[in-house]
Amino acid sequence: MTAGDDRNPYAAPRAAPSSAQDRRYGDKAGEHLGIARGRYEAWFHVVCGFFIVATAIWMALFFSAGATVEYGMRSIFPDRHARDRIVMAIAGITGAIALLAAAWIFHDRWRCIEARASRTCSGLMNVSLLYVPLVAAGYALVRGARKLSGR
Repeated sequence: MTAGDDRNPYAAPRAAPSSAQDRRYGDKAGEHLGIARGRYEAWFHVVCGFFIVATAIWMALFFSAGATVEYGMRSIFPDRHARDRIVMAIAGITGAIALLAAAWIFHDRWRCIEARASRTCSGLMNVSLLYVPLVAAGYALVRGARKLSGR
C-alpha cells in the first residue's frame, strides 16, 4: 500500500486536484521568483502598461461598434441626438469590457510582468517611462495569449 491509497487507513490524504495551470504558471505558483530581474522596480510601468492594454482593447471595441451605429444605422436612427446617446452608451459598455479584459490578462501574472519589465528599466524614471510601459504591455499581451492556450 502506498501513501494516498484508499485501502490504507493510515496513509496520508491525497492532495486536492488542481489545474496544471495553477501549479506551474503565474504569481500563485511563484513563477516570478524564477524570472531574472533588473536593478529597478517596474510597478508603476506595469500600471501604465495595464492602461495601455485597456485603452487598446477599448479603442478596438469602441471604434468598431461606434462606427457601426454612427454610419451604418443612420436610416434606423435619423435623429443625431439619439445616435449620440447610443454611441455614448457603447463607449461606457466597451470601456467596462476593456477594463475587465485587461484585468483578466494581468490577473495572476502581474509580478511576472513586473519582473520581466524591470530588466529594461534604465534607472532614469523619465527615460524609462518612454518605453518600459510598452514593454510591459507587449509582454502582458504575450502572457495573455499563453493564458488562453493554458500555459
